[in-house]
Amino acid sequence: MAFSSPIFLFVFFPAAFLVCRFIPGTRGKNAALGAVSLLFYSFGGLGQLPLLPASVLVNWGAGRLLGALPKENKRPRRWIMAGAAVLNVGLLVLYKYLDFFLGCLGGLPGAAIRPVGLSLPLGISFFTFTGLGYVIEVYRKPANLCRSCGKL
Repeated sequence: MAFSSPIFLFVFFPAAFLVCRFIPGTRGKNAALGAVSLLFYSFGGLGQLPLLPASVLVNWGAGRLLGALPKENKRPRRWIMAGAAVLNVGLLVLYKYLDFFLGCLGGLPGAAIRPVGLSLPLGISFFTFTGLGYVIEVYRKPANLCRSCGKL
């Protein structure tokens, strides 16, 4: 469903607005907005729906761990940062570039390698780089940790 489609403009958006408008409290509104966002994302394909919350949870968890460690603990902080970076970039490489690399290798003489055929999740670059940016920000400045998201 595109943002400019009539079903989004005249059905989905007004319904989401009303749901979020009449739910009391910030936590309730945030939960409703999260659910509506996942519902919207699912229109791109249910197969990749778990990918977005998993990415969010990994980056949130890395941020919480980085925020819990004192800045003087450089080695564990670097490992957490490196792990988050590897997971984020690995996710991007897996979905965006794996078939390209396999196709190139399959073109070599005597190679019987075929592309896997993974479908590209909607917005993968956006949410991957946004999550990575959050983790880098908390790594550099632990005071920027999202403290309203709950306790570790």
